[in-house]
Amino acid sequence: MPTRAAAAAVLIVVGAAALALLGFVLTEPGAAEIRARGGRLERAEVLGRAGVNGDLEELRLVSSSGLVARCAAHAPRGVPAGVRLPGFLIAAGYETGRGAAAVPPVAGVVLVSCDYPLDIPEDLDAGDLWRRLPGLRGQVVDVPATFLLALDYLVRRPDVDPEAVGVVGASVGVPPAVIVTALDPRPAAVALLYGGGDLHLLFTENVDLGSAFADAAAGLAIRLLARPVEPVRYAPKIAPRPALVVNGPEDRFIPRASAEALHRALREPKEIRWIPVEHFAAFHERELLAELTALALAWFREQGVG
Repeated sequence: MPTRAAAAAVLIVVGAAALALLGFVLTEPGAAEIRARGGRLERAEVLGRAGVNGDLEELRLVSSSGLVARCAAHAPRGVPAGVRLPGFLIAAGYETGRGAAAVPPVAGVVLVSCDYPLDIPEDLDAGDLWRRLPGLRGQVVDVPATFLLALDYLVRRPDVDPEAVGVVGASVGVPPAVIVTALDPRPAAVALLYGGGDLHLLFTENVDLGSAFADAAAGLAIRLLARPVEPVRYAPKIAPRPALVVNGPEDRFIPRASAEALHRALREPKEIRWIPVEHFAAFHERELLAELTALALAWFREQGVG
């Protein structure tokens, strides 16, 4: 009898877990939920100024949905009243966040970027990942929602030409850049630097928890977390607006298969460039970062943006 009772208890636990997982999958957020979470800009607060000429604004953006974003805007000083400049929304690396608006400085344009609304401990293991799955999914969805809110702020600025707005995604900023451009018609073009699609492949290639079981468990959790923001699902909706994609052929962080998954998902017009620069060098060596920025801005000008 104890054996039967134990077996029944195991079945109950497994059944409950399966039902919970099914419910999690069936309630997966999509484009409508991301748009709703982004909401509309209700308030933009300037928290302070920094930069050599005080041209970097620290911002707090408040959405009608209750979402609050911490962002920064870099705008040239001394621009005559009534003059409108090109504006670029930048979704950069996770650790860079809103600092992307200032590195490197770009003349004659308005740049806006934001911190990622993520709270992921560095020592997260597979068990913690599963326990925190619902909360983490909300944070993951808030990433593109945050940049949608920032885009709403950017196009409303009196010094920005709303017809000359572009989006730049770099590294892990590529997925939100793709989603923002796909869901909002206002960006005229998008540049995607050293990122990829098939997020499950991308992250599992970079995760090693020390055992095959832990890696498999984390891989399934990552697949569930990544599906709502999978750029391959949104990339086709960017067309007919142009997209520039830059990848490194020997990028150790973005597998070539991940980069090519994004390339295939994008429709024409698109331009794909392979530049032999290693991933982390591209974003941590100032000279290379400046070159990539100049490349993206030159391409935007070719598209009539800026």
